[in-house]
Amino acid sequence: LFQEATRNVSMAHTFYTSGLSMLAPDQLEYLYNGFEKENTVIEFGGGYIYYDKFAELTTNRKAALRVQARKVAAHMRQRRVKVLGMFMREDALSEKAQEAYKIMIENNDQLEGVITIQYNPYNGGKGTILWFNNSNGVPIPVITTRYSIWNFGDKNKDGQGTPRYVANRINESSRNEPFSTVCVHAWSNFKQSDTDDELAENDSTGDIFGAGAAQLCKNAFNTNVRTVSLQELIWRVRMHHYPDET
Repeated sequence: LFQEATRNVSMAHTFYTSGLSMLAPDQLEYLYNGFEKENTVIEFGGGYIYYDKFAELTTNRKAALRVQARKVAAHMRQRRVKVLGMFMREDALSEKAQEAYKIMIENNDQLEGVITIQYNPYNGGKGTILWFNNSNGVPIPVITTRYSIWNFGDKNKDGQGTPRYVANRINESSRNEPFSTVCVHAWSNFKQSDTDDELAENDSTGDIFGAGAAQLCKNAFNTNVRTVSLQELIWRVRMHHYPDET
């Protein structure tokens, strides 16, 4: 069921590939071999790291970031992972966050793009796309999460909520916002609902979560909305904004 749902909704998966390649290489290979072409593997930042807070107590934060960036880049090249995921504690668009994006991109010329998530709210960047040149002068996008599928019980929040709530927001905005990334909260459970009530899917004991929740969201899309793999979305974004360079 999980594999069927991930095929249908083009799920992307965050992995600490650099750590797993050393600690559990067989398990990492097993996971890799289970993915379909519609799935994207994301290197999760070289570990659970808030990059806007990274090395903030050191005397030279930029130097520490460059060391980290080169280590992550080496592991990503070894595993042929082209998408980097970065986590921000306070503000995905802050100066410190942008400093980290810039250094990570400058030290990894194999990157296709970066996806970034803010700790609270997950969609703190509201879909904003930032651009930084890699060492070859090629503009690379940093794409912030626009929506988040999350069970908040008796309410939905700004850009975060049930699968149907998120689908309705995408349906409404798709003509003005051609690209949207959606983060699925791993610990939110839902149930099937045949009503238009945007809260009816919330169920803390429901058996639908993860890729299944993404499938519920996709089921409610209009015909002009299409799901693609994260890598394809990144290349579409690059082609849209920088066609000549792309």
